[in-house]
Parts: sequence; structure tokens; C-alpha cells
Amino acid sequence: MLPQLPMNTPVTVLMPNYNNELFLKEAINSILKQTFKDFIFLIVDDGSTDKSIEIIKSYADPRIRLIQKESNSGIVDTLNLGIRNIDTKYYVRMDGDDISVPERIQLLYDFMEQNPEVGVCGSHALLFGNINTVWKHELNRKRIKAKIIYCGGVSHGPSIYRTSVLKDNNIYYTNNHPYMEDYDLFFRLKKHTEYAHLDKVLYQYRVLGHNSTVKNKSTSMMRHKEMYRDVLHELKIETSDANLEKHLQLFQSAAPITFKLKEYRKWIGTIIRHNEREKIYPQEELKQILEEMWKQFFFKVVPGSLAASINYFSVSGKITYNQLMYLSKVKINKLIGRNQNP
Repeated sequence: MLPQLPMNTPVTVLMPNYNNELFLKEAINSILKQTFKDFIFLIVDDGSTDKSIEIIKSYADPRIRLIQKESNSGIVDTLNLGIRNIDTKYYVRMDGDDISVPERIQLLYDFMEQNPEVGVCGSHALLFGNINTVWKHELNRKRIKAKIIYCGGVSHGPSIYRTSVLKDNNIYYTNNHPYMEDYDLFFRLKKHTEYAHLDKVLYQYRVLGHNSTVKNKSTSMMRHKEMYRDVLHELKIETSDANLEKHLQLFQSAAPITFKLKEYRKWIGTIIRHNEREKIYPQEELKQILEEMWKQFFFKVVPGSLAASINYFSVSGKITYNQLMYLSKVKINKLIGRNQNP
């Protein structure tokens, strides 16, 4: 165990690390240069075989504390080891290949102090590397919770956590859903606290081939399907393969359409009815999210055929202006292509 932390230190920055020597200095420096100064910087190394330890030990900053694991046992074990060694009111997540903007901790800390009902607060993130875009997160608290129905809603790496919410409810990371430990955590935590996001870009997330999200993209559909088994079970909906597939295909754009359109619309009604009874998610916000997903589902239908598009409108009972314009554009482009390639 680490020595007892000073009682007046409010924040621990928890950074798991495994073989991040190429980016580690940049990550560490972004934390040490924070405008908020009163924190412990806990780095848990997961048995790195590169120069990570040498880099970490080159810093003389007394706020840095290092836990070295003898062997590599994965991110779940590493994060849990870190959490068990945290005694501060809050902890801030950080990864060894990412970057925190200088005001990140101060803004997150101030928000949590002013909103005691919130247990997790994140922010928008800048994705850079192989992808360059801003990853924006939901700001409405009830909608954040409703989006957990499809494993969305809450940011993981960019967040600050109220330590007591996890420890008092004995909620830690698990290996129940490999490479989805964050969704699994937020899924189990949702009944105990509220989630929030700041409307600012406070975190920079490096996207390269070494990321677990990138490396395991090929198994994403299978892993989401297994996570949805827990989602349906909690709603007391039968976890049959057909039901899991409908849920997957409705919420994951890469999943192919294999059912009749009316089955997906019926599935939305099933979710709403069960949630009204079980009261798992905020009901009105859940209805909003499901309706938005149904509208997006149209864009999976259109490339198929005109008949499928007409069927979608028949099942929906209405058409939006954006849907009509998109349909017109697709059909005109197909017609032009046909004329250019007789």
C-alpha cells in the first residue's frame, strides 16, 4: 500500500501505463503543467518492457507516485489496483499516451464541488493521430443515462470520478466484457449516481494502431452483442439471439439489417414498455433517444432499394425533410451513374 495521502489533498490523477515510452513524457508533462496544483499523480505500470519506468523515475516532482506491477495483467487489474490505493475525494483518469489541456483538472474539480449529486463528469475530446476530429458528448444528464441503453453516453478517459461513489457501492472494473470495461462500469454505476459532461474540449485522445479500440475493432459487434445481454436482462426482456440481434442492428450502424422493418419499430416499443415498468432509464429521454436512433436507421435502409425506403416511411407513418432530401440525392446519383455506365 502507498503511504497515507495528506487529508487536504482533494484529487488523485490515476494513469495506467503499459509500454507508452513514445508518448509518456507528453502525457506526464500535460498533468504536471495543470493550473490546478494540489493533486497526487498515481502511475500504475502494468509490467512495461520498454523504457517507461526509466522515463517515470526521471521526474523529481514529489506529486508522482509509482506502483510497478511485476507482470502484465491488463487494464482492468491495473485500474482496480490504482483505485484501491486512492484516498482522495476525487480521481481523474489519464492514459499514458493522451494529453490533458492545462485547465482540465481545475474545471472538472470546480464542477464536482458545485454538483455533489454527480459522480462522474467528463468533457469533449479531441481525437488526433489517425483521426482528427472533436468527439462531442451529450450534455443533458438524463439523456446521458438514457444512452447507456446502447453503451453510449458517458466519456471514460476524459472524466473525473467521485471516489466514494465507486468504493461505497463496491463497484470496480471487471473483465466480464473484454475491451468494454468502461461501458460495463457505467452500466452498473448508473443506479447510484448522476453523470455529466462539460461543454469544453479538455482531453486529447491519441488514435493510432496501438489503441485497444483500434486493435479490437473486428470484434466490436460481437462484444456489443454480449454487453446488450446485460442491458436486456436488466429490463427483463428475453435475451434470445433474435432480440440481441435486433438491438445490435438498431444501435450499431455497421450491423447489417436482417429483419423486416416493422420488427425494429416493434422492438423500440418493447424497450419503452419494459423501461416504463422497470424504471431503469429516464423514460422521456429514452423515448427521445430511441426516436433519434430510428430516424438514423433510415440511412441504413435507403442504399438498399426504393421499395425499402417506401416501406420505412410506411412503418414510420411520417417523413422528415432531411430524409426526403437524402433519398432524392441517393436516387439521383444512382440514375446519373447508370446513365454514365450504360
